[in-house]
Amino acid sequence: MRRLDTHSGTALTGLVTALVLCASAAYPGSSDQQTLFTSKQASSGHDVYKKHCADCHGSDLMGDAGPALAGKKFADSLDYSGMTGKQLYDFIAKHMPKDDPGELTDKQYLQTFAYLLCKNGFKPGDSAIDQKAIDAMDLQPLPDSSQSSCD
Repeated sequence: MRRLDTHSGTALTGLVTALVLCASAAYPGSSDQQTLFTSKQASSGHDVYKKHCADCHGSDLMGDAGPALAGKKFADSLDYSGMTGKQLYDFIAKHMPKDDPGELTDKQYLQTFAYLLCKNGFKPGDSAIDQKAIDAMDLQPLPDSSQSSCD
């Protein structure tokens, strides 16, 4: 077996560290994953949600004419479909609101997505959510939504 020299060992350590950081950013159980958006972004998303989404999905996100977007029903649907953050965001941005798909700005879709994450137990942090974070996001398992701090 070949022995690693100091330079190769340092490079390997750096690669492993990078892989661990990437993996922790991709899973909601990690603390990094739960800080993908700011409180302000989620609050703005709540305003967008009330205006454009609540009629179909309910004021509490528990469903009405449209499916639930929080809680056990939502978690079960994600578990069944294996939907990622990117897939969910892309669906919302392309197909919602039902009566005028794509009418919102990119900023409004990101804010609404931040609100949806917050209502499902993800914790706000210091960085605003962006497409890069969403693209790397695995939604499962969802955090405990009973601990949501979003209104």
